[in-house]
Amino acid sequence: MALGILYFTRCRISNDAVPPPAPTPEDSAGPAKIALVYDDVGYGHRKTLERALRIKAKQTFAVIPFSERDLFFSKVIRASDGEVLLHLPLPSEEPHPKQKYPGGVEMKDSAKTVEEKIGKDLDRVPGALGLNNHQGSLGTADERLMGLVLGAIKRRGLFFLDSRTTPATKAKVLAAKRGARFAERSVFLDNKDDPKEIREQLARLVRRARKNGEAVGIG
Repeated sequence: MALGILYFTRCRISNDAVPPPAPTPEDSAGPAKIALVYDDVGYGHRKTLERALRIKAKQTFAVIPFSERDLFFSKVIRASDGEVLLHLPLPSEEPHPKQKYPGGVEMKDSAKTVEEKIGKDLDRVPGALGLNNHQGSLGTADERLMGLVLGAIKRRGLFFLDSRTTPATKAKVLAAKRGARFAERSVFLDNKDDPKEIREQLARLVRRARKNGEAVGIG
């Protein structure tokens, strides 16, 4: 598994948290590890964040730079022993995005601009251990831009978590070529805002972790 996963939360799969699916012959023999990552942090109310922080497992929160409460929420998370990622906006295939992000990287950006943007973004998300992409169906599929992003974070000793917003992503291949630490999303937990669907996705995450030894769920 990619080295980046070592920087995420490690926890034994709890049968109390999710009704466990029946074991299969493909299940791994040893204890499985799950990383839980919450995206789009930086907006909304502190009470919502505090509810997540009360869960008795170390969790990772991806904070959008230059959002309403990026600095404040990053500090709250770290003070509560949570882990912080920079949730880096990357170009999307969406023709008319509803929101522009001042800390986002653009397709036309030069190597110097990418470096400077990521540096400023990290100042807004203090203590970030790595990056994952916000949107990015175009950005992660572009070899030039993805190469620049991976180069910038490797120089800082960070890792990249690919949210896998497109099957055309080149992040994994490029990370291997450049020796950058890397992990990738296994399951999206709440694309549908429906409790039953989310429970099914959590069970799917458990099965993936049992099969492969570890898995990353993004919500």
